[in-house]
Amino acid sequence: MIQTETPKTSLLGNLTVQILIAMLLGAILGIYIHNNYDVSFAKEFSDKIKILATVLFVWFK
Repeated sequence: MIQTETPKTSLLGNLTVQILIAMLLGAILGIYIHNNYDVSFAKEFSDKIKILATVLFVWFK
């Protein structure tokens, strides 16, 4: 009987896991900003975080 070993992959190497972690962190950050800051700061933060997401998307593309 021949045994073959499957290569072990890192959990963070899985794209699905990375997406789920990013979604969870985004939700936690959104709840934190909503509960702890006023509306004007939340709007300003929202505009800046959108720009950051666009830059990171283009950079890692």
